[in-house]
Amino acid sequence: MIVLMFKNLDIPEGFTHDSSDWQIATDKYFRKGSIVKESRNDKKHLTSILFDITLDPDKVYYARARVIMNTGPSDWSDIDIMRTEDLDKIDLDMDIPSVIAKPEINIDFPITEVPSTMFTIKTSPLSTNSNSRHESTDYFISDLNGNILYSSLDNTDDLVNHLVSAIELPSDNFYLIKASHKSTSGDISPLGQKLIYVPGNNVAKVISKLEVDDATHNGMVVKLNPVDDIKNVYVELKMVGAGEPITVYNTKEDKFIFDIPKEVFKNPEGTYLLSVIYEYVNGDVTAPKFFKVLAS
Repeated sequence: MIVLMFKNLDIPEGFTHDSSDWQIATDKYFRKGSIVKESRNDKKHLTSILFDITLDPDKVYYARARVIMNTGPSDWSDIDIMRTEDLDKIDLDMDIPSVIAKPEINIDFPITEVPSTMFTIKTSPLSTNSNSRHESTDYFISDLNGNILYSSLDNTDDLVNHLVSAIELPSDNFYLIKASHKSTSGDISPLGQKLIYVPGNNVAKVISKLEVDDATHNGMVVKLNPVDDIKNVYVELKMVGAGEPITVYNTKEDKFIFDIPKEVFKNPEGTYLLSVIYEYVNGDVTAPKFFKVLAS
């Protein structure tokens, strides 16, 4: 994990900071073939960026950045030199001042708002084997390709609760929520992460409402549009909202009406995601269609 950021960035009056270029290379001249990671014309990460990469041991790397303004690009920044340790020379018995555990992450995620524009990242408290204190926390959101969609670094006030606002996560996608703790001893924890899923906009209403008296659910009937030449219909129901989705029901049959029993609704106030796939006799398979199921 490498974090690059501008320090003391001063945009002249009358100019606008439209995007930034970020580069890490093994050659100080940044020649073609030496670039190990870069982000060009980046409009989301104007002043800082996290590259979730692993650098080779016993090697020198070079990093630089520049600002793209309404008048064109600035000069490249001074080069930052990074040297990684030789694993064969590391003393494995050295006295480590403190070790910080990877934080656990939960999400206060209003999944019913699609696409979501506000939610809270919650981490476990700092866990360390020393007397050091929790100094700051870094928060990140990335897609499954490693692209950083959101970052907030060196948070000293919201150490374990961080409100993410005014960010739009496109629907029908998975995202990784990540966080790292820093202590007053200078140690940094490994990145904790949690997988979340933002469902699509279509809503399939549950036929029977929640019975408040006995807190049971009467199940759900899924009625699909019948089509010709169908071999199988795949129906899957997942419980979503925080963390990795949990499959609570799945079946494969050549019919268009499915009775989902009440027993699968383990959380009667939860949010569920229904996916449907049609498989035709000629072997063609449709892309999954997603429907949000409100269990109350």
